[in-house]
Amino acid sequence: MAWLTATYLIASAPERIEERAEALAIEQSVECPPEAVHDARIRDEIVARVASIDLLLSLCLMPAGQVLAGPISDAIGVDATLILAGTLMCVPNFLVLVLVPEVRSVRRRDAEPEAKPAPALSAF
Repeated sequence: MAWLTATYLIASAPERIEERAEALAIEQSVECPPEAVHDARIRDEIVARVASIDLLLSLCLMPAGQVLAGPISDAIGVDATLILAGTLMCVPNFLVLVLVPEVRSVRRRDAEPEAKPAPALSAF
């Protein structure tokens, strides 16, 4: 079931339209250009998971934040509430960096060398 449909008008040469559409889809879903994701496995297997988890947590926690923002800002002030909110957004990222060893051990794989085309067979 599709819950969101977006229609884009893309100006491109016909031979590049698929490439441009894929780049736009990646950029709009994970907010980064496809060139930033060099590893095909990461792009194909992990990017979609990260985007779906981000969306899930954002949608689930948004009502709680809206309910808590008013009373907290009344109690400690708007500036302190914004600083608290910023800190609360940074803490999980920091904890992932510290507590998840796989994140610290990510290494870039070198790109596969392009295969040279086979020489053409001569009919003569």
